[in-house]
Amino acid sequence: FVLNELVQTEKDYVKDLGTVVEGFMKRIEEKGVSEDMKGKDKIVFGNIHQIYDWHKDFFLTELEKCLQEPDRLAQLFIKHERRLHMYVVYCQNKPRSEYIVAEYETYFEEVQQEISQRLTISDFLIKPIQRITKYQLLLKDFLRYSEKAGLECSDIEGKLTAQGKLLQQDTFYVTEQDSGVQSRPKERRVFLFEQIVIFSELLRKGSLTPGYMFKKSIK
Repeated sequence: FVLNELVQTEKDYVKDLGTVVEGFMKRIEEKGVSEDMKGKDKIVFGNIHQIYDWHKDFFLTELEKCLQEPDRLAQLFIKHERRLHMYVVYCQNKPRSEYIVAEYETYFEEVQQEISQRLTISDFLIKPIQRITKYQLLLKDFLRYSEKAGLECSDIEGKLTAQGKLLQQDTFYVTEQDSGVQSRPKERRVFLFEQIVIFSELLRKGSLTPGYMFKKSIK
């Protein structure tokens, strides 16, 4: 069930990215921009074209193969971890993108109407951030169901000893978005190692020996 959801939502995601690239970006190229807006339209979209091409031409097909071979899933994400770094680039650019969209709101509304889109450009530009968060949730579900089914998923787990020294740790509050709805802030303990950043959930508050549940990592 989790794999089916992962593949179906991936198809929807590729379709949404296509609306940005083949819809908004193409129309803006045809329409042109004002002198003071030149160059800024590139900042609005960041590297979303690169993200779209990779998911459309490669990653979706690889995910579909996992429907027949579920044990491929963990290795698929591990193998392409560096490629997924393009989401870090996209997220870093997002504040600048939002500022420009707000600055030229009328222009982007015109483009939206011209391509007959019900959703705004902002609704689409948030999709990559929602998607990378969704992967984390779906993989967590997949791991849980796989363990119940007795499948081998050791690839998802890693050895902390291989990540270098622990440089710093602190507590943060984060929110997640699902279908545009923002969740309540959740407490996360973040561990900064030499080679990786690990996000975890504190399981035993107030205990002298706290326990942590792995949530996400960034290399």
